[in-house]
Amino acid sequence: MTLWKKTLLAIAISIGILFVSLYWMQRYLLFGAVAALEEQYMRRDVERATDAVRIELERLDALAQRWAAWDDTYRFAQDHNDQFRRDNLPDRAFSDLAIDFLLIVDPAGQIAYSRARDPADGTVLALPEFQQDSLPPSSPLLLHPGVESHVSGIKLVSRGPLLVASRPILSSDGQGPIGGALVMGRFVEGALVAQWSALVKRALSVERSDDAALPPEFAPALEAVANATHPVVRIGERRLVGYGIMRAVDGDAAMILRVESPRDIFLVGQLTFRYLAAAVALVGVLFWGVIVLLIDRTVLSRFGELGRQVTRLGAAADLSQRLSFGGDDEAGRLAGQVNGMLSDLQQARESIRWRERYLEGLARAAQSLLAVEPEVPYAAFLAALGQAMAASRVGVFLNQPGMSGDLQTSLKAEWCAEGTKALLNDAQAHNLSLASNGLERWVQVLQRGEAVQGTVDDLPHREAAFARSLGTLALVALPLVVDGAWVGMIAFQQCDAARKWEPAEVDLMRAAAADLGQALQRVRRDKVQSATYRLTQAALSVQDLPAFFASVDALVRELMPVRNFWIAVRDPGTHKLSFPHMAGDAQGQSEPEPLAKELTEYVAKSGEPLLVPLNILERMGDKGAAPSSSAPAADWLGVPLKVQERVIGVLAAHSSIQGGRFGAEELDLLNFVSAQVAMVVQRMQARQRRGKAGTAASGAEDAESAPAGGAPPDA
Repeated sequence: MTLWKKTLLAIAISIGILFVSLYWMQRYLLFGAVAALEEQYMRRDVERATDAVRIELERLDALAQRWAAWDDTYRFAQDHNDQFRRDNLPDRAFSDLAIDFLLIVDPAGQIAYSRARDPADGTVLALPEFQQDSLPPSSPLLLHPGVESHVSGIKLVSRGPLLVASRPILSSDGQGPIGGALVMGRFVEGALVAQWSALVKRALSVERSDDAALPPEFAPALEAVANATHPVVRIGERRLVGYGIMRAVDGDAAMILRVESPRDIFLVGQLTFRYLAAAVALVGVLFWGVIVLLIDRTVLSRFGELGRQVTRLGAAADLSQRLSFGGDDEAGRLAGQVNGMLSDLQQARESIRWRERYLEGLARAAQSLLAVEPEVPYAAFLAALGQAMAASRVGVFLNQPGMSGDLQTSLKAEWCAEGTKALLNDAQAHNLSLASNGLERWVQVLQRGEAVQGTVDDLPHREAAFARSLGTLALVALPLVVDGAWVGMIAFQQCDAARKWEPAEVDLMRAAAADLGQALQRVRRDKVQSATYRLTQAALSVQDLPAFFASVDALVRELMPVRNFWIAVRDPGTHKLSFPHMAGDAQGQSEPEPLAKELTEYVAKSGEPLLVPLNILERMGDKGAAPSSSAPAADWLGVPLKVQERVIGVLAAHSSIQGGRFGAEELDLLNFVSAQVAMVVQRMQARQRRGKAGTAASGAEDAESAPAGGAPPDA
C-alpha cells in the first residue's frame, strides 16, 4: 500500500475514532462532571440550610443568655413575683423576641414560669413535655454545672421539632450562685421554614425523624442520612434532592431537612450535546477532505523530495555534503537534524584525529622524560608537547627569590613554533616579579593547583597588558608541583589567534605538567643525593673551615629556598656564640639582626630544632627578622650543631619565597647538614687546641735550652 493510501485510511480511521471518542467522552465524562458538580452544589445548599438552623440556635442562645443573666430574672426565679410577669412578659413579648416558648425554673427545680404559643395565630399551647411532672431535674436543659454552661439544640415535642436554648440564671454581672434555669424555644414550622428556604434560595421542607407517617419522599433517605457524616443527595431525571439530619439535645436524630432543586445545568448540557454531536459529524467529513488535500501539498510531497536527496547523499558517501532542504516544518527540521548528524560525524572524525595527535604528542613528551639524565630534557619534551597542542610557544618558568624578597620567576626552557619570537634570551622573561606585573592572582590560582587560562580579552587589565607585552593573545598556565610544593609553571601560549582551549585539551596539558613535575622531583632528589655525597666528602677532607662553610652554604641553597644563611659556633671557653659565616642580607655583618640572633641563641640553649612560621614571626614583632629595606621573611629555621648531645653551635636560615616555605623536609635536610658540620667543627676545634698546646710546649723547651742571660752561644 502506498503512502498516499495509508494516509487516506489513517485520516479516515482517526476522524472516526475521534468522533466516537468525543461522543462518549462528552456523554459520560461531561455529564458525569455535571452530575458531580450538581451534587456538590446540592450538598452546599443542604449545608447552608443546616447552617441556617445553627444560626437560629445561636440567636436563641444569645437571647437566653441576656435574659438569664439579669437581676430581675434572678429575683423572679427566687420569689416568683407577679411584677416580673407584668413588666417583662406581656403577650407581645414572644412575637417581639421571635420565640414560641419560654421556661423559667427555680433553684429547687420547680417551674416558675412556662408558656408556649402557636406561631401561626399566637394562641397558647400546652406542651406536656414541659409540665412539672414530665421535667426531671437531671434534664440537660435544667442541669447546669457552672455559670458558663449552656445547652442548645432540638427537642421533639408533641407539636413538632422545637429549637431550644438553655442558660443558668445568674445575676446581671454573670456571677452565681446559679438561681435556676431559663429555656427559650422556637417551633420549626411555618414562617421559620420559609425564612430558611428564602435564605437557601431552594425549596426546603422539614420533617421530624420519628414521625410514623413520614412522607414517602423522606422515607428512603432516612436511614442513609442517619448514618452519613455529610448530606445525602439523590439525583433524579429532572430534579435534585438533598437530605440533612439535625440531632436533638440528647444526640439522637431529631429532624430531616429536605432541599430540592431543578437540574437546569444538566438539561441545558444535554440539549447542547445533541447539537454538538451533529456539528462534529458534519465538520468531521469536511475536515477529512481538507486535511487530505493539505497533507498531500504540504507533507507528502516534501518528504518525497527529502527521501530523494537522502538517497543521493548516501550514494555519494561524503560527510562534507549537506542536504539543501529549507523550511521550518518537520521535514525541514529533519533535514537540519540530518545535516547536524553529518556535522557531528565529521567533527567526531576530526576529534578522533585530534585526540590521536594529542595522545601521540603526549606519549613522545612522556617518553622523553624517561631518559636518565642529570637534567630534565626540556627541549625534546616541550617540542613534542607544543607540536601536539598546536601552540605558538610553550615555556617552563621556575620560581626564585627576588632581591627584595618578593616572588620571581624565570624562563627555564621554551619551544617556539616557526615564525614565533623566542623569549629565552629576553631579559623580560627572567627575574620576573609576579607582584610587580599584576600577577598576584596567578600565584593564588597556581598554588591551589588550578589553571590560569583565557584570551587577553578575558584576563584582568594588568594581566592582559603583561600577556600582550610577550606577544601573547591567549594562554594556559598550569602549576608545576614537586614534593607537594608549587615550584613554577608551564605556560602554553598562542601568539597568532585568541584561541580558547577546550577542557579536554587543558586536561591533557595538566597531565603533561604532572609528568614534568615528577621529572623535576626525580632530578631534584638526584641532586640531593649528589649534594649529600659532596657534603660528606668535603667534611672528610676539609682543611679550611671558612671554605667548608661556604661549600655548605652553596649546597643548602641548591636544595632549599634560602634567603639568609648563617653558621654560629659556641666558644668552648666562654660559651658565647660567634658567627663565622653569614650570607644573604646580613653578609658582611658580625651578627644577624636582633630577632634572628635571639632565635639562634634560643636554639643553642634548648638544643632542639626550631621552625618559626611567618605568622609567629609577625606576632613576635619586627625586631630584625629581615632588613628594613626588604620584604619580611616567610619562615625561620634553626637546628643545633651537636656532638654527643653537647651543643657547639647553630645552623640557621630564613626564606621570603612564596610557595617555597620551610617544612619537615627542609628541617630534616638541615639536621643532616648540621651533623656533618658539627663533626667538622669539633675536629677543627680539637686540632686548634692541639696546635696551641704544641706551640706552648715548644716555647717552653726553647726557654730551657737558652744560655743564662739570654745571650746566644758562641759559634
